[in-house]
Amino acid sequence: MARKANIITAVDLSTDRVSYRRPEDAPNYVRTDRWSYLTKNDKGATLKFLGYHFNKPYVHCSLDELDSYYFAIKAKFEDGSPSPAPAPKVPTPTPTPKEEPMPYGNDNDGDDAVQTALKQLLEVVMSTSAKSVDLEQVKSVVAEALSPHTDTMTALTNAVAELQARQPKVVEVHIPNREPKKLDGIQHFQFAKVLAHIGVGNHLLMVGPAGTGKSTIAEQAAQALGLDFSSKSVTAQTSEASLLGFMNANGNYIATEFRRRFEHGGVFLLDEVDAGNPNVLGVLNSALANDWVAFPDQMVSRHKDFVAIACGNTYGNGATAEYVGRNPLDKAFVDRFTIMDIMIDEAIEDAMVMATGLDATTATNWLTFVRKVRKNIQSHGLKIVVSPRGSLAGAKALTTGQFTRSEVTRMCILKGANPEQEAKMLDGASF
Repeated sequence: MARKANIITAVDLSTDRVSYRRPEDAPNYVRTDRWSYLTKNDKGATLKFLGYHFNKPYVHCSLDELDSYYFAIKAKFEDGSPSPAPAPKVPTPTPTPKEEPMPYGNDNDGDDAVQTALKQLLEVVMSTSAKSVDLEQVKSVVAEALSPHTDTMTALTNAVAELQARQPKVVEVHIPNREPKKLDGIQHFQFAKVLAHIGVGNHLLMVGPAGTGKSTIAEQAAQALGLDFSSKSVTAQTSEASLLGFMNANGNYIATEFRRRFEHGGVFLLDEVDAGNPNVLGVLNSALANDWVAFPDQMVSRHKDFVAIACGNTYGNGATAEYVGRNPLDKAFVDRFTIMDIMIDEAIEDAMVMATGLDATTATNWLTFVRKVRKNIQSHGLKIVVSPRGSLAGAKALTTGQFTRSEVTRMCILKGANPEQEAKMLDGASF
């Protein structure tokens, strides 16, 4: 049978992000996606939520029509007109008990066919990461695998649309005075804002939990700008010489990646910057604020295309309960940067987990479970991190068939939490 429509709960016209709840989700679990990633049904439901009155059923509208209706509403909002009153919120239905997914290796031919088809479907979708999805190719794979089960095709067509929404996009970036750049792969939803900062020459400090993709964003930003990229992971033992270089016993200067980027242009990443020695990092102050640096061999002028990016888990105020190995950073150093909070992008997390080859049902249940645990951590004020790295590691472990769900949860999510913490993390969460 066809999948029930999602329930729209909020729309942010300024960022084009739509919050919604799937009928099978827990009542307090809300997902968020960008407008461009939504399925046709979800776009229609979003427009209804915004109070748009259709002259015909939205299922008979094209995607272009739905987009035009949405952006007309958005334009009114941006012009200062009152945003349309949302439709009355639908009362939260009493959730029906979830059925436990069938264990691996079941003998139900229909279920096996569905899982085989979904696996082939996923392989086709993910194999086209550098181009748009060939919807007809995907449908043909599914139809061939499920020819005896034509009643399943409606549900699988919705699965195609959902996987297509999760499919890595090719983004074309236009920057003044530069050739347009095409970026392969899915982009973090905050990528455009990061690129805007460094595109105008702002040195940027990205702060966020572990596993949010900060380092990847920095590398993608260099790609978008058409610049060389270098990085340096910072520790308490990082020395001035590892940044500025040094003169060897023969009197020859030994250069560093920082020197190359400063002199010849490019993006230089200081990764884990809040793990560094603040006295050492202070040597970069002139590089970040001035047009020159005194290297051991000579004074060097800054290249016009030099940009510094730093990544950290804290704002430079010292250790926290979650990140006990972080050092306080000199305020003069931090002041050289524009600071931006980086959050977990669930669309990227979805893509990473689905790309492991884990069957669609188990992958969805796993992600729902992980995000419920995150909400519990936040609501109970626990100083614990459950990053997308844990989601990915757990999905990979599940594909092996060697671990029980309880084992994967303990290894990849709980990670040594004490019994009291475990109880709070798993409050209302099951997998």
